Amino acid sequence: AIGDGQTMCTLAIQAAIDSCTQSGGYVVVPPGRFLTGTIFLKDHVYLKLSPGAVLLGSKELSDYSLPFLIYAEGAHDFGIIGHGTINGQGDSFWRGKQRPFHRPERTVNFENCRDVLIRDINIRNSAAFNIAFENSDRVTITGVSIINDLAAPNTDGIDPISSSNVFISNCYIETGDDAICPKSHNVKNPLENLVVTNCVLISDDSAIKFGTASKGIIRKCSFSNIIIRNTKYGIGFYMKDGGSFEDIQFSNVSIETVMPDSAHPHRGTNSYAIFMDIEKRTENAIFGTIRNIMFSDMTINTADGNCLFAGMPEQKIENLTLDNIRMRVRRRTDLSGRHKPRGTRKLKNIAVNDYAHISSDFTFAYIDGLNIRNLYIQDDTPDNQFERYAIWAKDVDNVVIDGFQQKQTVSNVGLPVFKFSNAGDVTIRACKPKSANTVFLELAGERTGDISLLGNDFTKVGSDIKLTDNAHRGAVEKVGNRRK
Repeated sequence: AIGDGQTMCTLAIQAAIDSCTQSGGYVVVPPGRFLTGTIFLKDHVYLKLSPGAVLLGSKELSDYSLPFLIYAEGAHDFGIIGHGTINGQGDSFWRGKQRPFHRPERTVNFENCRDVLIRDINIRNSAAFNIAFENSDRVTITGVSIINDLAAPNTDGIDPISSSNVFISNCYIETGDDAICPKSHNVKNPLENLVVTNCVLISDDSAIKFGTASKGIIRKCSFSNIIIRNTKYGIGFYMKDGGSFEDIQFSNVSIETVMPDSAHPHRGTNSYAIFMDIEKRTENAIFGTIRNIMFSDMTINTADGNCLFAGMPEQKIENLTLDNIRMRVRRRTDLSGRHKPRGTRKLKNIAVNDYAHISSDFTFAYIDGLNIRNLYIQDDTPDNQFERYAIWAKDVDNVVIDGFQQKQTVSNVGLPVFKFSNAGDVTIRACKPKSANTVFLELAGERTGDISLLGNDFTKVGSDIKLTDNAHRGAVEKVGNRRK
């Protein structure tokens, strides 16, 4: 292999791998720039990229025997290690060109593999997905740096698909699409036992995105010690294909969402720190489920975004918990004309659960089992334009809100702090709102009932309760609340 960046080295690199797999060992790529097409990794072989070594993906699609740069099928006890770089030269396939792009689909792609290690490498300028693996078991990815142009389309960072026992840690990922994107392609193989920790994520789309591919089960996932910044959507759940997302936890996460700027006008006007949604991709499909999801110990810093959680009337989100969340809104904008993200270009209809236009910091719809503890919202907007509810909820049941606080540079003069419509079995306690001229809680709808206000401090609001749209006063119990 000749490391001049111009000589094709595919055959030489493959010959070394084929020889090495017979006894096992390392194929060492020395310093230099080695141009290659598709490489097949095999059992017991670790491709070791030395410091200063660069694998260059060919700019010619004909040099790829499969639409991947590095590929393995059915291999075990193998991987890619070292401190060198894989450069896909991906912008040559999309920059200045029109869709559909003709390009390699993935830089690193493994299928039906086990005991895989990707460690300490750098991936740059991929043509599309950076790392993807499907139907695999015991996959470890650590110390990896992935950087793509934020305008590069479909350059997902790491996509675990229908795999088990996956560990992603100590990674820096900056991509033109979702940074980490768990998917489930079939009902036979769940994506389960996924651990992601100690990572910095930057994305032109979602930093962490579940779906939209969601035919099977995604369960038992843990995300911790994550920094998300310069990102359109922080954490997204897109249930579209009838599967389930369940038993998923997020802890110690910092999220920064951004507005579009002159360098990235394609980002659009919507941003969400957290987005969770159930709908059907096609009319004849079935609704999937989202249940047992927990967010704890999180900070959110957003230019004007909010958080939206929406199930369906026929299929509610079940058992959603937000614990110790601090959110700062720097400047509100008008949300009245916007629509929720769909995660696919094919859906054009207006969904029945689209509440993106609601002017609120946290929007909830069609949820059974909502627990919010120690939520703090700081609104730095210097004027009273585009007021927001702190919490707006519709068709929610079995709700506990404990320890809400807020700080507003300019207090609301029109909207209440909370609004609940057709809500049942709601307990609100130990809250201390600060919106001097408005109502704390507006209740609407005939179905609203079993509302308890316990030990709240209402000295900084105009009044505690407002009833509208046939809500009846007998639905509310008040015990131990402070008033002016």
